[in-house]
Amino acid sequence: MHPRLEKYARTFADRLIEALEAGVAPWQKPWKPGELCWPVNATTGRRYRGNNAILLLATALIRGWSDMRWAGFGQIRRAGGMVRKGEKGTPVLVRREHRNAAAAVDEDIDKEESRPSFFATVHHVFNVAQADGLDIGEPTADEPPFEPHAAVGQVAEDARVRIVHLRGDRACYSPSADTITMPEPSQFTRPAAYEHTLLHELAHCTSHPSRLDRPCHGVTDRGTTEYAIEELRAEIAALMLGERLRTGHEQRHGHAYVASWIRALENDPNAVRKATTDSERIADWLARNIPVAGVPDAPRLAA
Repeated sequence: MHPRLEKYARTFADRLIEALEAGVAPWQKPWKPGELCWPVNATTGRRYRGNNAILLLATALIRGWSDMRWAGFGQIRRAGGMVRKGEKGTPVLVRREHRNAAAAVDEDIDKEESRPSFFATVHHVFNVAQADGLDIGEPTADEPPFEPHAAVGQVAEDARVRIVHLRGDRACYSPSADTITMPEPSQFTRPAAYEHTLLHELAHCTSHPSRLDRPCHGVTDRGTTEYAIEELRAEIAALMLGERLRTGHEQRHGHAYVASWIRALENDPNAVRKATTDSERIADWLARNIPVAGVPDAPRLAA
């Protein structure tokens, strides 16, 4: 791995460990519908994705910043502001295109060679709370172009997975049977609690070969790193879906999971970084037929 990417992965892991130990990791906190503001670029209004979004969320929650708008040093200067002396930026991975220059002038070059390739580089962004003089108004949130509870039903239907309701306290996904088992909806204290649990299990079901075909070796064995990472993957995906669908987020896992997540982050920060990238992919796939709500995605931001 390139040293820059290795440093980013380590920063990502250390920041999440700090958030987990403080109890403020984004998925550790309950969020009411519409309460969670997603990180966006302050000057373009575009959303950050994947690892970048989770890192920026965790950083803001650790620092106590309620405004989730961020921008690069130059963007802040061009917007009339100035980053305060001593403030440190937060790294984000930016995807850049690298083209074969010869392809532009040599018509005989192989088409495969002329296709653009991409590489990731690291930039630093600052929260608007770290700058003075910015005249960008207050953050706004658009109303979703859908009914949130109906959207959850649409996501479940589009996943094409069998859902069985049994009275009890067990919610799980069986890869062998390709079936989600859920308690009865009436057993939950609030519809949002049922919906978040369902979104979590739907995230697990995307591992099936008929969906995103994600390797599942070891993910059913409690106590393994693979199990901890899959639970983290599903929980972050459920957080992302709860924000997109405006249904909120219910805290699901206790201290035992926190300890396992910290161990995974300490042992292999890049594996956890990749799992968070998977979470964005899962949320994209599950919500693929839901109208886009809010601001557009940030282009070329590596997940």
